[in-house]
Amino acid sequence: MAAVRGRLSSLPGLENARVYHPAYSRPFGRCDAGHDPLFTVNPNIPAEDALVHVALYLCSAYETGYKALDHMREEGRGMFWSNLHAIEMAEGVIEALLDGIESTRPPTNLPSQA
Repeated sequence: MAAVRGRLSSLPGLENARVYHPAYSRPFGRCDAGHDPLFTVNPNIPAEDALVHVALYLCSAYETGYKALDHMREEGRGMFWSNLHAIEMAEGVIEALLDGIESTRPPTNLPSQA
């Protein structure tokens, strides 16, 4: 989680970074109350920033789920472990995508040539 937080804190001011934008606004929420979803992904957020937030959400979901195991009966724990493994796999994909984005970013700490 510290690596993800480090990425999040380093994002502002990356003038030389590639910027990837999501293509569309995307409403979400599973309320099923007969009205439009309450939440929408903003289409103007750079994809890298969005991926960092997704990594944080997945990390939080895993940590919360892990703690929830303490309050479950034994019969349901195996199925819940499957959920935690799925979250862990999704985290791995997001982290690999962020590593790939960061590895293609041009270095910003080179001395300027006048």
